Amino acid sequence: LIAGTMNQLGNDIPNTIDSNTYITSISSDGNFVCIADHDGGQNAFFEIYEYKNADWSRKGSKTFVNEASYNDLGGCLISDNNKRVIVGASQSFGDNNNSRGYFRVYEYIDDDWSQVGETIRTNNKNFGSLQINGQGKIVAGKHSTFSSDLLVFKENNTEWNQIGSAITDGRSSFAMNKSGNMILLVAKSKPDRTNSADDRLMLYQ
Repeated sequence: LIAGTMNQLGNDIPNTIDSNTYITSISSDGNFVCIADHDGGQNAFFEIYEYKNADWSRKGSKTFVNEASYNDLGGCLISDNNKRVIVGASQSFGDNNNSRGYFRVYEYIDDDWSQVGETIRTNNKNFGSLQINGQGKIVAGKHSTFSSDLLVFKENNTEWNQIGSAITDGRSSFAMNKSGNMILLVAKSKPDRTNSADDRLMLYQ
């Protein structure tokens, strides 16, 4: 935004697969974008582009997330330090046909994106929203739009361990602060109510 006018930064960012770009996100400083797409089958991927020298260039290679099809991608977010990316999907084709939802974290090392630790899997296939903290070491995900479970994991020496028990009365929308120690959740006012007018906000620490 310059002098009240929105101006494009750099050239168009190319979509490298002949399909509709499925998921996009932008870093907190606006210098990186994440594009998650697919090749029309069970080969989902993400790419990170960096705004540098007044144009966009890909950072690292195209990274395939081969367990997900295009219908199942749930998100692609960049940590505030721009060093880590979280990618999630609602179900997996590589989980012995259990089709559980999952998310993975990648770190930029030696000029490419490498997965950090094992794939984090949820309890059912209806995985939806995800979040990553500023340093990329704490992640959170919810199972589905109306499912109750929200799970939080912390990385220690490339191993992801769940923090606390599942948060059990939320809807789909939630947010995590940069430190990763507080979560704001849209929750039902009573467990047996489904009317969104009964919803309330809850803050967890």
